[in-house]
Amino acid sequence: GTGTLTVNNAGLVAAGTIQSPGIIDIGTLGTVDAKGGTLIGNVFNDGTFDPLGTATVDGGFTLNPDGTLSLDVAGTGPDQYGVLAVSDFGTFDGTLSLDFIDGFAPLKGDVFDFINDPGGAGFNWAGIDILGLQPGFEYSTNFSNGQFTLTALNNGVSSSPEPGTLLLLGTSLVILGLGLRWRRNGLVSAGSSE
Repeated sequence: GTGTLTVNNAGLVAAGTIQSPGIIDIGTLGTVDAKGGTLIGNVFNDGTFDPLGTATVDGGFTLNPDGTLSLDVAGTGPDQYGVLAVSDFGTFDGTLSLDFIDGFAPLKGDVFDFINDPGGAGFNWAGIDILGLQPGFEYSTNFSNGQFTLTALNNGVSSSPEPGTLLLLGTSLVILGLGLRWRRNGLVSAGSSE
């Protein structure tokens, strides 16, 4: 089956205790939408884990090859992009999906601390998917001192139009539609050279 578990605003989901964690298993069609919430237990993800702001896992975290860690990026400031904080060892064998949203595009030199795991981590990504940017964005990744970071090597270009562009496009389409309607109803007359 499918299902979504939402853990927001300091919400807590526990399987066992911090001293004796149980297992939280996210199936292939499951999603955990963790925006500022905490999960106590060892998390095994075959589905989608999707934080915005910091999601905390008090225990281990395993991103299996079929699983996705999906992080939205709306800016460089605190709580503007998804962060996964893991207290025990993390294993990352699935896909990291980074979705640059709301027209945000990183600038050269911007650094994002996406994963904090002082307990250590192993990374063998199945792939890193960049969404919301035009092709050509270059980046480097690094894991040191318990942090997995991504650094922009050039300026990214958003693939979604700016809100002002959408307003201008909408206004233009309305004017064009009115012009066609007036012409169809005979309200606009064309000059003739008779």
